[in-house]
Amino acid sequence: ILSKGFKLAYAGEQHMRLVDMSNVEHVAQRLNGVDAIVIGTVCQLEPGRVVTGNTYEKTPNDKTTEFFLDEKRGFGDETSTEQVREQLDVHLNLFQTAIDACKLAGSVQHVVVLETPYTPSTEPFAKILDNSGLKFTYIYTNTSAGGSEGGSPPQWIQCKDWTFERGVQNVGGMALESATLGGNYLSKPGYNAGDWASSLPKLARGNADIYREDIAALAVQSILSLDWDTSRVIGLSCSERDAEEEGDSGTVARFRPS
Repeated sequence: ILSKGFKLAYAGEQHMRLVDMSNVEHVAQRLNGVDAIVIGTVCQLEPGRVVTGNTYEKTPNDKTTEFFLDEKRGFGDETSTEQVREQLDVHLNLFQTAIDACKLAGSVQHVVVLETPYTPSTEPFAKILDNSGLKFTYIYTNTSAGGSEGGSPPQWIQCKDWTFERGVQNVGGMALESATLGGNYLSKPGYNAGDWASSLPKLARGNADIYREDIAALAVQSILSLDWDTSRVIGLSCSERDAEEEGDSGTVARFRPS
């Protein structure tokens, strides 16, 4: 039984494609005809999983590593900072494979990247994006490397009873900071791939937890509303206290060119 809180209840089988992330050509085939993708940086890994039968296994006992954006739902957060440091090459390889496959597929026009909470640094992922030449929207929060300083780090949390009709959960408590990367930023004198990661806009608001549904809404809205021919970074932070004290009636957004 699919409850209304199960997001894939709104997606048909035609939107789901099993993929072998160790094979760039295999990923590119699955991306054929796809215009835009949403990917994460550091994911939760689960090694030792049996490969789904009649897919790309070579023997009945073939094993693979499955990965989950943010954390595996229903099993709690099993990722630690130390694990990420030890497995960073795995995460970077997954990210590199996805980006290489986007280029190989030929149909992908824009990439939306979500910087997940355990991402230790933006720079290596920024380098991969710059070297690819693909246009992108990079979304980070005050839970990750690009986030605000001070206090205990906030978390990504899930709304317990969410539907599309409910929309944004923390109206008034959200603040956006955005910077557009110029069309020729890669060719500027002295610029090295990934340099934009060292000058991410500082996030203005406090350390309230951020609803995953709000992050997803920002990602989707960026695809629907923003120019796909331009690369940009968007920072999201939340503070329930600010919303209550200031009496905000909507999300605060600040934008600046590169």
